[in-house]
Amino acid sequence: MQKHLLIIGGVKEIPTMAKTLGLKLSLMLSADKITLHDDLHIYDRIVALPTGANIDEWLNHARLIHENDPIHAIGSFNETVEFQASAIGKLLALPCHSADLVNLTHNKFLMRRHLAADGLDATPSMIATLPLEDSIRDFARSFGFPLIVKPLDARGSLGVSCIRDESDIVRAIHWFGAHAQGHTMLIEKFLAGPEWSVEAFSENGQHKIICITEKFKDGEHFVETGHCVPAALPQELAERISTYVISVLSSLGFQHGPSHTEIILTESGPQVVETHTRTGGGMIVNLIENVSGSNIYALWLSQVLGESVISKVPTLDARGKFSAIMFLSSTRDGILRDVIGIDAAKTDNLVNQVEILQPLGSTVTMATSSIARCAFVIATADSRSAVLKTLTAASEKLELVVA
Repeated sequence: MQKHLLIIGGVKEIPTMAKTLGLKLSLMLSADKITLHDDLHIYDRIVALPTGANIDEWLNHARLIHENDPIHAIGSFNETVEFQASAIGKLLALPCHSADLVNLTHNKFLMRRHLAADGLDATPSMIATLPLEDSIRDFARSFGFPLIVKPLDARGSLGVSCIRDESDIVRAIHWFGAHAQGHTMLIEKFLAGPEWSVEAFSENGQHKIICITEKFKDGEHFVETGHCVPAALPQELAERISTYVISVLSSLGFQHGPSHTEIILTESGPQVVETHTRTGGGMIVNLIENVSGSNIYALWLSQVLGESVISKVPTLDARGKFSAIMFLSSTRDGILRDVIGIDAAKTDNLVNQVEILQPLGSTVTMATSSIARCAFVIATADSRSAVLKTLTAASEKLELVVA
C-alpha cells in the first residue's frame, strides 16, 4: 500500500526525498506562503488556507483529506506551523510534537520558567509592558545591566539588542520596533560567555548529540555570520555541554526528531538561550553531511514514516574533518545588482559551495537578521584553521554590488 504523507507548511529539502520513496504527498500551507515554493509540482494534493485561518479551519481541511485519502504520517518540518501540525496530529491520532512542547519552544519566557522549576536555568526574564522604556528600566533596577531585549516568539536574531546602560534603551526600542513589529518584547539578563549551538536527534525520548557547532556573530545585534562543525572543544567541556542540553531536552519533553539548542557558557556553567524542534538553520545540515556523509533531513523523514533511526544518527568530534560556512551581507540598503567573483571563489578545492541567497534585482538591507544575508561560502578541511583560512580567502574574492 502506498503511504500518504501530509506535510504541514512545507520545507524545500523534504518533498523530493519523499517522492523518490514512492510516497503520496499532500501539502497544507497558508496561502501567503505559496510564492515561496518552487516545488509545488511534486505534491499530489495542495490545500492553501486563508492567511490567518484559525485552527478549526486547519483541522476541518485535514479531516476532509483524511476521510477521502487516509493519512499515514504527518511531516511537521516547519516550525512556523507547528501549532497547527500538533493539533492535526492529535486529531488524527498520528505521531507529532505535543502542544506543550511546541508552546515551550516557541514562548521563550515559558521555557525559562519551566527549566527554572527543574533547576536547569536561573536567567532573570520578564515580558515587557508598556511603556517599554519604564519596563526596561524596572528590570535593570532589579537585575542590573547589561540585558537583552528580543521577541518573545521570533527567530533569526530579529529585533535583538544588547542594552549595556541607560543610553542604549531608546535605540534598542527603535530597533525592536523597526525589525520585530507585532511581536511581544522579552527582557532577559545578558548571559556573558562564548556561544555555541548543539545539534541533537531524539527518538522515544532518547537524545543523541550530533555535534556542537561553533558560532560566529556580530557583536551588536547577534546576527550569525558563520558556523563551524564541529566546534573544536576539549572533550571534558564538550561532554559538560552535551549533558546539560540532554537534560534540557528531557525537561521540555522532546520525544522525536532533530533539535537545535543555543547555549552560552557562563561562569556558572552552560545556560540555554533558546531551543527548537528542528534542524539548525544557516546550512548546518549541509555542514554535518560534509563531515559525516549523513543527511539529517533523510533521517528525519525516515523517522516520521515509522522507522527507527537513532542508531544511524552521526556523532561528530574534533578528531575528524571540519566544515564551515561564512555569510556575506550588504553594508547598506539598496538593490542587489550583482555578485562578482563567484567563479574565483570556487577555485580552491576545499570550497564546497558558493551561493547567492537573494535574487539579483531584489531589495537588500544591512544584516538586520539572518534573513537579510546575501550570499555564503562553504568549505571542508582536515582542521579548523584550514577551513576558516579557506573561507576567509574565498569570501574576500566576492563583491556584493548594491545600488
